[in-house]
Amino acid sequence: MPARPVRLDHPVPPATSPPRGFPILATVAPVVVAIALWMLTRSVFTLAFAALGPLLAVASVGDDRLRGRSQRRREHERFRAECAEVERAIDEAHDDERRGRERAEPTVRELLRRVGHDPERWTGDAARPLPVRLGTAAARSALDYASASLSSREAAPVAAELQRLVEHAAVLQGAPFSVDARGGIAVVGDGIAAVAVARAVVVQLAIALSPASWSIELPRHGWEWALHLPHSPSRGTTHEVRFRHDGSEVVVTTVPPDAVVSRTVRTVVACSAGGDATVLRHDGDVPAGEMVAPLPLRLQLLGEEESRAAAQLLAQRAQIESVRHGVDALPPAVGFAALAALADSVGSETDLAAVVGVSASGPTVVDLVSDGPHAIVGGTTGSGKSEFLITWILAMLRGRSPQQVTFLGVDFKGGATFDAIRDLPHCVGVITDLDAEECRRALASLGAELRHREAELAAHGLRSLDQAAGGLPFPRLVVVVDEYAALAAADPELHALFSDIAARGRSLGIHLILCTQRPAGVIREAVFANAPLRVCLRVASAADSVAVIGDTHAAEIRPSRKGLGVVGVIGGEMALVQFGLSADTDIAAARVPASAAPPPRRPWCPPLPARIALGDLPPPSRPGIPIGLLDLPEEQTQRTACYDPSGMGPLLVLGAHGSGKSELLAAVAAGSPGVRVVRVGADYSTLWDAVTWALDDDPVRVPESSADVAETSPGSPERSTLLLADDVDAAIAACPIEYRGELVDRLIRVLREGPSRGIVTVATMQRIPSDAHGVGSVAGTRLLLRMPGRSDYVLAGGTAALHLADAPPGRGEWQGARVQLALIDDRALPVTSREAALDVSDVVIATTPKLLVVSARPPQTRELIAAVLADTAVEAPPVNTADEWFGGWASAYRAGESTVVFDGCSHADIRMLTRVRELPPPWPAATRPLWVLLPSGRLARARLR
Repeated sequence: MPARPVRLDHPVPPATSPPRGFPILATVAPVVVAIALWMLTRSVFTLAFAALGPLLAVASVGDDRLRGRSQRRREHERFRAECAEVERAIDEAHDDERRGRERAEPTVRELLRRVGHDPERWTGDAARPLPVRLGTAAARSALDYASASLSSREAAPVAAELQRLVEHAAVLQGAPFSVDARGGIAVVGDGIAAVAVARAVVVQLAIALSPASWSIELPRHGWEWALHLPHSPSRGTTHEVRFRHDGSEVVVTTVPPDAVVSRTVRTVVACSAGGDATVLRHDGDVPAGEMVAPLPLRLQLLGEEESRAAAQLLAQRAQIESVRHGVDALPPAVGFAALAALADSVGSETDLAAVVGVSASGPTVVDLVSDGPHAIVGGTTGSGKSEFLITWILAMLRGRSPQQVTFLGVDFKGGATFDAIRDLPHCVGVITDLDAEECRRALASLGAELRHREAELAAHGLRSLDQAAGGLPFPRLVVVVDEYAALAAADPELHALFSDIAARGRSLGIHLILCTQRPAGVIREAVFANAPLRVCLRVASAADSVAVIGDTHAAEIRPSRKGLGVVGVIGGEMALVQFGLSADTDIAAARVPASAAPPPRRPWCPPLPARIALGDLPPPSRPGIPIGLLDLPEEQTQRTACYDPSGMGPLLVLGAHGSGKSELLAAVAAGSPGVRVVRVGADYSTLWDAVTWALDDDPVRVPESSADVAETSPGSPERSTLLLADDVDAAIAACPIEYRGELVDRLIRVLREGPSRGIVTVATMQRIPSDAHGVGSVAGTRLLLRMPGRSDYVLAGGTAALHLADAPPGRGEWQGARVQLALIDDRALPVTSREAALDVSDVVIATTPKLLVVSARPPQTRELIAAVLADTAVEAPPVNTADEWFGGWASAYRAGESTVVFDGCSHADIRMLTRVRELPPPWPAATRPLWVLLPSGRLARARLR
């Protein structure tokens, strides 16, 4: 029936107006006026006005008729449009009503589709109506629609159209047609159609009547498909199908056209080969060929194969219901102590056999070796999945040493699942989502563990761990993952790792237990195919149950039964099991027997320390300067990270403030005995001097005032040099704009050409400035330390997975791996490795011949020179501005002989007078610039003495 009645308004009939009469007064009035005018004027022309009256009257009548015809046409068009709209509304209302009736009286195929979650399934009772759908027929509609009241003037077509809409609204075509089956149903007809109708009726009754209380009696011949029904089918002596229960009986029969229908049958259906039929309800014997007042019906047919599949489906549901009822035969809870006693009685000391619970047939034993090698466990929140994992682990470890079996816990649902057993000697570690870095390292090491075990087996001449006799070369490793879906979502690349373990784990002794709440669509097919052992506790949907164990049993478990689940091997028999629950005393008991055993080998190295001294590094296996400890979880090792200047070239170090950049330079300086070390701070002036010196034609010459030199062995005329430049980006940013481009160009040249000159640069920056991108491209090696954000880290060339926002000082990425730098306090270094000094040339006024002074402020410069020459009799050199010198410069200046001091002058002043385009070396900020042009033509910083 429809959910609610629908009311529709009828179309408004076309409006009609009565015909207008002839305008007599309008016709006579002009004639009277014309006669009056003629009498006054005696002009015959005035009589012409008399003709206007009839003309206007005729025109008015014609205009009214034209306007009326147009109005009637518009009204009829409106009426037809409204009729079409009302008809569409009626059809839509009928569709809604039909869908509502379909939901209330579904087809047999729809009943079968939802049989697993139909609350009305198997609830039929002989004391109540048993509706059975026979097909579809025309029925009275619940649509509330009334026609308009018509006047006698309405045209016949309008009345006919309105009546058609009334009739159309009153009848619902294709409505479900159902009857009460308690009075019996007889299908009259020859051939396939009659039997197909009867099948559809029987299947509907089998869905409505519970097999726990109703049985079915089948005809003597045929109906083999119905033998699969769960209603205890049996063969009778008649041609009727009978459902029986406590004296109640429901009959379905097929009758030939010439036979007489039994008195007990109240519904008779006469069908044709095409599926059309007529129906007659009756109370007495009625010959099948003499039915009256037939009801046309489109029958519902069901083929034999469909019927057989339906019977098998109902039998499967009945089996599931019996499983549910079988829960009452299991204990509500099982302790681990009871499981241990059962394990002693069944003997589970071989391989990885473990008693995990009890079923209706006794103890339940699962073995990852013989039933696995891997297992998938499903279960929703509150089903007891985590408790089951603890029980399974304890059962596997019971009676076995860490040299026989170990386990690794991976908890991605908060980190508490394996807390109670992380101290067991068999536990090689517990990984949680609370420590993403440690999780990444451990999971990366699992791939290396596969290679390690392959090498061990090859060394023992074995192809598989199962071939080992007289003791295992290494223990079996059980990897237990709680909430695999969250683990895979955190790093999709782990799918490939677990697929690899699933494929090769059996021979290498690595076993997976993958647990998840929603296994459907989460675990890849490559893992499913290698994990035949399945355990499924209560799950939220039938799809999840099917994904784990192949049927919907686990979705039928009541929420109140914690620890209840289904276990088995795919392709084998599944069993309903009450799994055991472990207490703290059970965990303590598992810890004591193995307490004296040596600890098992961990499949990954301990995490990098937050600080490490240079002297605590292991002996390096490669040439170079030791700078820290390199973490290689993919190789299950940690080794000394070495920087080899001759092989790696310039090194660029990027990191935020306080990340350990300066300490790295100190470590490089301390680890470079016998090497000239030039150290430059964040001052652009000293950086300018250093790169200018490095590009000089004599690279082994270090100006005494330019940098400090580490002592080397005597007798070594040529030495390699390390140029250590700290905070280069800060120096570039502080450099005056006119120097910045030249400074960057010289730095890039040093990075590119320095190694060929024996000079290798190590430069540190917080980030590469936008106007110095070329620096990053020419650096041969890059080391990344902590940076403010992941995007900065990735843009600098780092691996996103290796970024740590809270990394300790010295933690970074080196050659694609995590590294902890060996930190050293640069205050503990010898004095010979302090920062470089500024290169300043002394100008002795008293002894410098042909000295000229160009000053932007001559009075102050003269006072300065006078103070220097106060105790001497030397005459002060001439001091003028650049403009004052310009006219007489050619006569005063002698190239190769004169020394010129520029005090506070601009580059333009120097270029104007000397024609030297080279930039003078920059002075630090807030310093009065003083330069000297030496007779050799070199511009240098100056100090007057």
